[in-house]
Amino acid sequence: MKKNKMKYSGISFIVILIATLTLYSCQEDSNGIYKKGDIHKYEVKIPDYTINITKLELKIEPSAFLLFQTKINWVLAYSSTDGSSTEAKSTTGIVQTEEKLWLHPPRIGPLKKLEGFAFPEINFPIEEGKTWESSISVVSGFEELNGKVVKSQYVDKSIGELWEISTESEIEGYENKHTAIFLFDMNSGFKSMTYFINKELFVEITEIN
Repeated sequence: MKKNKMKYSGISFIVILIATLTLYSCQEDSNGIYKKGDIHKYEVKIPDYTINITKLELKIEPSAFLLFQTKINWVLAYSSTDGSSTEAKSTTGIVQTEEKLWLHPPRIGPLKKLEGFAFPEINFPIEEGKTWESSISVVSGFEELNGKVVKSQYVDKSIGELWEISTESEIEGYENKHTAIFLFDMNSGFKSMTYFINKELFVEITEIN
């Protein structure tokens, strides 16, 4: 009898925990900039002339992703000079709390290297010259980056009605310098994400809707 009580008690705890996390996620999402059901569309400029990116969309899904994240889908379509066409999707998450907004970038297809950059992130309250650090451990699926740690530094700067977040990233064992600039709007989120490798443009992503 005691074993059954312990079993049911454990199940009840798990159910309550899941319900609590789901409620927390829903509350955070309702207060966030990125709303469930939203679709954000982007124009992508990439120096690689062999690739033509025809679509990049961010879809905010009505469900959770891991703990304390809202599920998102990046959809990317592109063609190559060899005549091939590809459409790929990446399912991941976004964190929206009173303290910060943190977004997984579209790390798929020709944009897979974005795993090695600072992720779009802003800490609240936003202040001129505010700085912070962040690090990401690459688990798997990104070839030479697997097992590496990406350490990034961020700094805020006001430019009119937008905020510019400049970042520099270091990857253990890599000499390349990865930098990124994010333009952020308090009402609509990240308006553009521009990435450089050794000061040369890798990709520029700009929201068009």
